[in-house]
Amino acid sequence: MCSVFNTDTCPKWAKYYIGPLQFIICFGTVIGGPLVGGNSLKFIYGLYHPEGSMKLYQFIIICGVVTMLLAQLPSFHSLRHINLISLILCVTYSTCLTVGSIYVGHSKNAPPRHYSVKGSDADKLFGVFNGISIIATTYASGIIPEIQATLAPPVKGKMFKGLCVCYSVIVATYFSVAISGYWAFGNAAGATVLSNYIEVTKLGELKLLLPKWFFLMTNILILLQVFGLTA
Repeated sequence: MCSVFNTDTCPKWAKYYIGPLQFIICFGTVIGGPLVGGNSLKFIYGLYHPEGSMKLYQFIIICGVVTMLLAQLPSFHSLRHINLISLILCVTYSTCLTVGSIYVGHSKNAPPRHYSVKGSDADKLFGVFNGISIIATTYASGIIPEIQATLAPPVKGKMFKGLCVCYSVIVATYFSVAISGYWAFGNAAGATVLSNYIEVTKLGELKLLLPKWFFLMTNILILLQVFGLTA
């Protein structure tokens, strides 16, 4: 990683500052990928086996094994088409999530919405810092060394354009899902909005608030994107 730091564009100490940050981001992606994929895989399993005995950790292990196998492939420098497909999948499933939240919000089965912030003062404070960390991690996904290493000189102008495209995609996907999800479910919005699309009835049965095919398609897109991201 340190080889991408050019003394003409950044000081010598930059590799000691940016290097650990990029390692943390990559490490978080490797951990978060199987977690997100495991959730989606469990949702798909629950559609066809509502009374199934498999637990979430089993699906996380399955996604972790698949991710480990995909990690043996060459990097994105050699397989840029996978990166492009991953981008398309990200935009597509984010659009599906946004449309799904708007659909649920306008449906007759829309859940009650409350926009007040729940919890004690300490919980609210920790929630603020947690939100800041999530946003910081999301915007740091435009890994500068990867972009810089794949661009021909002069680096500065092309890297700036690349980052502009990266941040535009992040804003379009991140905020569309966040705003529509919070509008549709209020402070009941879960860590993954997919969980809000499933309602538990008074009899303890699971009820989908979206068409089954739409929910299935969204989860498959997320699974494919997670595998492409961690490949």
